Amino acid sequence: ESEIASIQTENDSLAAAIATPNVIGNRIREVRGDGNRQYLTGLRMSGRNVVILIDASGSMLARNIIDIFRLRNMDQATQLAAKKWNQAVNTVDWLTAQLEPGTNIQIIAFNEIAWTVVNNDISSWLAINNGDSLDQAVDSLRNTIPSGGTSLHAAFNSLRDLNPKPDNVYLLVDGLPTLGELPARSLGISGRERLEIFSRAVRQAPLNVPINIILYPMEGDPQAAPAYWLLALNTGGSMIAPSEDWP
Repeated sequence: ESEIASIQTENDSLAAAIATPNVIGNRIREVRGDGNRQYLTGLRMSGRNVVILIDASGSMLARNIIDIFRLRNMDQATQLAAKKWNQAVNTVDWLTAQLEPGTNIQIIAFNEIAWTVVNNDISSWLAINNGDSLDQAVDSLRNTIPSGGTSLHAAFNSLRDLNPKPDNVYLLVDGLPTLGELPARSLGISGRERLEIFSRAVRQAPLNVPINIILYPMEGDPQAAPAYWLLALNTGGSMIAPSEDWP
């Protein structure tokens, strides 16, 4: 009975430490979900200069090719409501809610090109001291319709002019790139070619910077998971493949 009481006391102490007002009060924004689910993700929102890269290509509309083609031919409201795209945007919402005041952030969407959603200058940082600018960035993503191909070259090249360089990168993506440095010569592209494009694009990533991968499902791309896992491993980052109800 004494041991049980001791364990219960320790458990209560740990639970209280997790939800202390000081910890919650340091957060810039709050994201409320359904119920009280909590997940052990392995992602660490650390660093003073944080970049979130989000894939906004057409494949982010759905998990399979047929549904992607179907949604591409529907009205804009239906495309904006696509479950997979909204999960990615909700992930950005969740990630930004973990940041501490004073963090420099850049949120970059990419398909065939890359663009910022937090300010007009993709080469500069936004110092966040309140949640207003982040709310605007998330709203901008919610009004973005995924389209076009996927260029990791565009994504990683967009980080080159940031000064100081990022010390943590979060890459939200659903598969290997379909576009390289140059326009495609044909409409089709093989899995091997996509892997080669991926390998070349990775060389453009900033050195000695952890790249954390959040990989969404996409049919017909079996080489994506091991390729991105190695990228996370080699850079000191982490990789998760989230469930449909996360975050």
